[in-house]
Amino acid sequence: MGNHLAIATVTAALRQAIQNAMTADGLGGTAQVGRPEAVTGQDLLVNLFLYQVTPNAAARNAVMPSRGGDGRSHGPSAVALDLHYLISFSGAAKTYDSERLLGSVTRALEHQPLITRALMEQVIHDDTTLAKSDLTRAAEVPRAHPLNLSLDEMSKLWSVFFQVPYLLSVAYSLGCVFVETSTAGSPGPPVTSVGLGIVPMDGPTITAIEAADGPLLPIVWGGKIAIKGTRLSRPDLKLRIAGHDALLGSAVTPERIELVLSSATLGGGDIPAGPVLLQAVIPPASGAAIQIERITDSATFLLRPALTVPPTALAVPGKITVNVAPKVRDGQTVRLLLDERVAANPVTRQFAPDPPPANPFPAAALTFSISGLRSPSSYYAQLMVDGVASPPVIDLEPTSPTFRQITGPTVNIP
Repeated sequence: MGNHLAIATVTAALRQAIQNAMTADGLGGTAQVGRPEAVTGQDLLVNLFLYQVTPNAAARNAVMPSRGGDGRSHGPSAVALDLHYLISFSGAAKTYDSERLLGSVTRALEHQPLITRALMEQVIHDDTTLAKSDLTRAAEVPRAHPLNLSLDEMSKLWSVFFQVPYLLSVAYSLGCVFVETSTAGSPGPPVTSVGLGIVPMDGPTITAIEAADGPLLPIVWGGKIAIKGTRLSRPDLKLRIAGHDALLGSAVTPERIELVLSSATLGGGDIPAGPVLLQAVIPPASGAAIQIERITDSATFLLRPALTVPPTALAVPGKITVNVAPKVRDGQTVRLLLDERVAANPVTRQFAPDPPPANPFPAAALTFSISGLRSPSSYYAQLMVDGVASPPVIDLEPTSPTFRQITGPTVNIP
């Protein structure tokens, strides 16, 4: 990183590198910095001009400060720049001075393209205006790259130098140069006490979550689920379900935990239908900070809405009221699907719930205005909550004539 003197330090170091190359090749002459001007004499002269500065695309976001909850910066930021220089040469044409200077400078920058820390230290020591430059402490030093400017681009560049005749010239880019802000990071809170604690690195793992009565059955509110895994019988284990800490009963073994999805299990809370996150949490040791509690594993399961059709579902003409668990929250998308129970040309309809106040949220019962149904007829009912369908009632009695068939829930339109 560098302070506000970083760009000036690079320019001074590049000028010194050019001067050293001219001296090493026995050419003499002078390397100067500034806007190109008309040359009146025949002295050997190399002019260095910083004509453009652009953000470095690869490193522009390399140094970004973090911010705390109060919005204050926790560290300095930096702008990453590429410096574009025009290097022009002049001298006596009969002795090919411009060409010899060009060869000397380009050879030197190819041989040593890095602006070394030793060179930067030299110019900082020799020039009092750069005394406070700290670019020598940067993690990376700038590197020179020749630019391939077309004749059109070079002519446009020289056209900005009013009434200055064109001189033999080349363009170089030096980067990346980081210019750091002076924003100091805000101090952290003071250490008020020092303590030692032992935190075990292993912990419970979760391999599966399913309905306790079988992996093929749906998980519904009020039903029992089974959490399978390893090391689940730890006495300090907590299961966090959708942000609620569950109360574990006695059905706990090292490989399996069974619990009922209910408000009583979740400390009075409930969860909406849909994907549900379950986490295995190890609390911190006694006296340790709450921040070091560990989530050793997590998994998700799909909670389906449970639909029941009460006997009074069709008490109001043109409407149907059904019960749903868990309660539907405001903002959830709900649809009631009715499929006619006939083999030929069945009628299928989809209905949205009536708006509030007919359905105040959270709602354990939902009312729908229905139309377009044949009567008398019977319909299978299904509820969709945020795209998650309520499970059908399936006959699982092996001796029944409808074994493994859907038998409900149904709505009978008189």
